[in-house]
Amino acid sequence: MKTEEYANKMEEYARPAMSRMGEKLQDIQDRVGERAKILSNQADEYVHDHPWQTVAIVGLVACLLGFLFGNRRD
Repeated sequence: MKTEEYANKMEEYARPAMSRMGEKLQDIQDRVGERAKILSNQADEYVHDHPWQTVAIVGLVACLLGFLFGNRRD
């Protein structure tokens, strides 16, 4: 019986803490989602305002990644 009582007390202690943790995680998720929307809108605006610069940047990044991760043949 002592083990069952101990388990019940631990559950009583843990349940509110888990609830608070869930609320905090939801708040973090909401804030991250809002920030992601803002960044997405800014990126979209930049791409529309500067299409050729975007093409050049993407091409440069693709070349760098190809150089770094490409197969080397000796």
